[in-house]
Amino acid sequence: MLLNLLVISGFAQDDYEMEVSEIPVDMIFNKSLYAMNEGNMFMSAEPVAFIVASVVPVDYKMAKEEILGGPPEPEFKNTKTGEITEAGKTFSYLTAEVKSDDGKDMLLEMYVVPIDSQTSVMVSGMYEVNTKALYEKEIKKAALSAKIAQ
Repeated sequence: MLLNLLVISGFAQDDYEMEVSEIPVDMIFNKSLYAMNEGNMFMSAEPVAFIVASVVPVDYKMAKEEILGGPPEPEFKNTKTGEITEAGKTFSYLTAEVKSDDGKDMLLEMYVVPIDSQTSVMVSGMYEVNTKALYEKEIKKAALSAKIAQ
């Protein structure tokens, strides 16, 4: 499912793979909700939820176009996209309802955050619809705080 998200968002191109997997991203969110952690990916098996951050070597305008530029994927339902400014940071987002591989109703959130003139961070996450009250603010908090680790 994660690889599908990166492909859907246009960021799983071969040119990006090394940078996406090797650059650590610092984010502030409630990590206790995600029992497993591997690099920039935080996961929960029960209930199903994850947050993942990827550094993409493209400027914000190009990264934003990847998220907002085309028609929504056919498997996305009730898609919402836009650009917002919060806490002095402007970022783009996409939210949608999707089905997991095992048929669960899930909510998907994707954010593109500018880092500098040549780099952006994509923060994506998904959680089961029936756990919205628990997880709904965490992906956005992670995106708002995302920065390349020093």
